[in-house]
Amino acid sequence: MTDIKTNDVSQHGRISRILLLGASGQLGRGLSRLYGRRNDVTLIEAHRNHREASQRLDITDVEAICSAIAELKPDVVINAAACANVDRCEVEPNETERANVEGAAAVALACERQRAWCVHFSTDYVFNGEDGPYRSTDPVAPLNAYGRQKARAEQEVLERCSNAIVLRVSQVYDGPAHPVGFVKRLLEADEKSETLVVSRSLFCTPVHVADILQRIDQLLGSGTRGLFHVAGPDHVSRFEALLLAKKALGLSRVRLQPIDKTPEQRAPRPALAGLVDDPTGPDAAAPRSIEMHLSGQANGID
Repeated sequence: MTDIKTNDVSQHGRISRILLLGASGQLGRGLSRLYGRRNDVTLIEAHRNHREASQRLDITDVEAICSAIAELKPDVVINAAACANVDRCEVEPNETERANVEGAAAVALACERQRAWCVHFSTDYVFNGEDGPYRSTDPVAPLNAYGRQKARAEQEVLERCSNAIVLRVSQVYDGPAHPVGFVKRLLEADEKSETLVVSRSLFCTPVHVADILQRIDQLLGSGTRGLFHVAGPDHVSRFEALLLAKKALGLSRVRLQPIDKTPEQRAPRPALAGLVDDPTGPDAAAPRSIEMHLSGQANGID
């Protein structure tokens, strides 16, 4: 964990405009929904598909990104845009690097010029998965192109923007009213009474979107920059994560079948991955478990 205090941005009232890049992606949708409930900030949503956001911005269009940040003058840019298709990164490293590295670096530089905060997201795939869960002080050792790109992006963002926050996360999910990640996969399978074949050799630390937003607020509110892990307390296999979610949601039609060996994929995955959460202050709330987030939400109340 890099823990560097700067000026307290929230107490001085400078956080009023937030530009959210990748607003219709998996993480972006959740952040957009939660920020949309608040009246203390103006949220500007951006995505490469204009129909799904208020601004059309492609993270690979460096010139357009820089121009938009200069024109919109946000106080904070939250960059949730990336190519998270791990196998595609392995097959098309040059193309995906434009989004995952070059685009991230451009956003950070534009934030520095605008004197805005830059919030960037990374992954537990920067580690090799031999001895997880990992602390933010552990050395990176990615197994695949996606992990290498995200590790490089972390460095670029922290070097180019003096007010940068890099958050590593693992297996992001949301409630059944707005499902993403494994919760969405589980609900869709339950509706069709399907069987999901799920790995019990790949480990993670699932984290709810609401806990990620809370951590962003904590760091911005204290004016703290650096690299942090945001991780739920469950260090579980992917099979166990779905099992916990299924039980919490009271789903009966979907069946879960564990497998010990993961199917052959183009990119190797870190097996014993996952992250150790970084407390960001004595009053900082820790992320909650899958059970605590999802219990009682079978009817989509969120």
